[in-house]
Amino acid sequence: MPPGRRNWSKRPIRRAIGPKRWAEIELWPTKGERKRMRDRILIVEPEPSVRESLRLILRDDHEIETAGEMDEAKEMLSKGRFDLVMVDLTEGDLAPLTDLMSRVEGIPVIVISSLRDPSLIVNAMKLGVADYILKPFDVHSLRDSVEKAIRKSRETRAAMSAEEEREVIVDAVLFRGYFYYLESIRSFGRSVNTAPDMESLVRRMIQSVMTSLGVGQCMIFLPEDDGFVLKSYSPMSQSVQNILTVPRSHPLFQFLEKEGRIAFERELKAHMPEDSRELISRLSGLGVYLYAPMLVEEKLMGAIVVGDKLCGTRFVPGELDLLSTLALQGAWAIRTITSRQSVEGMNRFLKDLLDNLTSGVIAVDVEGRILIFNSYAQKLTGYDPDQILGQNISKLGDEFSSMVMRSLGMDEPQKRVEVRLTSAKGDKIPIGMNISILKNPSGEKIGAAMIFADLSHVQRIEARRRLSDKLDIWLAVAAELEHLFRNPLVSIKTFAQLLPEKYEDEEFRTKFYRLVGDDVDFMSSLIEEFTAFSHPLHLERKPADLNLIISKVISKLKGEMEGIELDLEYDEKLGQVILDSDLFSKALENVLTNCLDDLDPDRRRISLKTGSIQDIWNGGKKAIVEISYPRVEDYVRPLKGAGTIQFAIAERIIAEHGGLIYMEEKEGKMISLRIELPMEDENGSKA
Repeated sequence: MPPGRRNWSKRPIRRAIGPKRWAEIELWPTKGERKRMRDRILIVEPEPSVRESLRLILRDDHEIETAGEMDEAKEMLSKGRFDLVMVDLTEGDLAPLTDLMSRVEGIPVIVISSLRDPSLIVNAMKLGVADYILKPFDVHSLRDSVEKAIRKSRETRAAMSAEEEREVIVDAVLFRGYFYYLESIRSFGRSVNTAPDMESLVRRMIQSVMTSLGVGQCMIFLPEDDGFVLKSYSPMSQSVQNILTVPRSHPLFQFLEKEGRIAFERELKAHMPEDSRELISRLSGLGVYLYAPMLVEEKLMGAIVVGDKLCGTRFVPGELDLLSTLALQGAWAIRTITSRQSVEGMNRFLKDLLDNLTSGVIAVDVEGRILIFNSYAQKLTGYDPDQILGQNISKLGDEFSSMVMRSLGMDEPQKRVEVRLTSAKGDKIPIGMNISILKNPSGEKIGAAMIFADLSHVQRIEARRRLSDKLDIWLAVAAELEHLFRNPLVSIKTFAQLLPEKYEDEEFRTKFYRLVGDDVDFMSSLIEEFTAFSHPLHLERKPADLNLIISKVISKLKGEMEGIELDLEYDEKLGQVILDSDLFSKALENVLTNCLDDLDPDRRRISLKTGSIQDIWNGGKKAIVEISYPRVEDYVRPLKGAGTIQFAIAERIIAEHGGLIYMEEKEGKMISLRIELPMEDENGSKA
């Protein structure tokens, strides 16, 4: 009996057994027939050992093709037909999986991953994957899942008929009566016009559209800041969820605002630049393809996007008219709630401004004249109200006034800004403040409000923040170690399970002896590297040139940084810093390596500068190393590499020097990574 026979069946044939005598017998398929009948499976797995394990498990019954990267898989999918795709999911971002699903319509996809986040698994299954298998997996369960997915795909294709493609003329004739056209509009209007807030409005709009049109999926784009946020409603959790945010300048919204009419996915792709079609494909993966703009006075307030009807028929003109009318009503409801929230927000802000008198409050107009100066501000600065009200903000010091006026000029609020305020006696008082831009209901800028506090008590807050940062890093380290160890366990477990039945297979033994040995060595090296830094570090601190250390590390990473625009700005007056040059060099190398991993491939530029700031807590100065770079667009973790052993080691070395490393995210997906080091040793000795 041929190997892998469970996927085959005998074929009946007639064969002569004598003069005019025939008999019907059954034969197994020939070798050529078997080859044509084998299902083609594409395995997308970056780990060679896991990829080889999967190939060996499935090769007897199926024709196997493998790819190490998603781009390679896309190219293979464009050149040939596959019956199943198995893909590894290594991170919590579902965008690559969504893109893959849009390319393999009708082909089952099985996810293999070590990620055990329940919400991630649920969202992956919602995208339509056939199964989600956790590493390390059971060989027999894996085979059963593959067979089940392929069999179900065949049955689905066989059940499809031309009837799904026909135009439903009856619906077109009877539409208004069948869907209670006028009643649907009245019901929708009553529902959305009484919504107390934006979340209730979204929920009511989605429910009304799905009921009126009989669709299985509906989402809504709503304006937020400089873009549109796609929102969905989950009946199970009774909550509105944000799916993704898209810039207002995206060609999709330009088309909808200009055309002012309903558009299908195919038409949008035809009118949009090729590099902008990814959004449409991503939304298609979420189950929506019909777009209805919500316009008020030719201004786009958002869009309703819907998917297929539950009955499986196409949309007819009457249904499109109803959707367009509902979108128009929804647009006016959005405008009403937005205006109301603007007024309510201003009222709440003014109330908080008066009630929150335990912090300093200063408000200015657009010219910088001081309009509000509360008692906390008076006590902190020593100014009486009659001395300061109506005066220009520059009276409180250049550093304070320049920060406020710059925020006003750029129309950008600021959070947790640390500056110094000049008192009536000329003292420089360190404060932390938030700057809010004040606007009237029509959106016109009328001034700014600053809420601030003396930073004399912030040492305790800073200590808690350092502890929190360390906990975050070590939690991420644990997650990374889990991921790194699960992949080697695949080959080890596969070898253990298949050894009894494959022992006579010399190729199997040879390959798996090598795979298991390599994986054990890999895990051992991880443990050794991690253990080396689990013991107290013995620092050999000496005065060192920080700029020179950075230059040497960059030279060492010259190969990895090839093709990257490097902007270096050294503070020549920085002087020397007391540190262990070798250990700090290792820490900086680890940090830069993580920055390179996190770098946006389309904006390959890193800015590095050094400097110093006054240590307002302990006196003296702190040396600063600031690394800025554009983060890759689709990345979702707070810091690429924050979960790696290398970054944890870097944080440990910097902390042993009495320093701090932290990250800030800035506009345009820019990341600012900052390292602070004391310029004196623990005994107060200067370099």
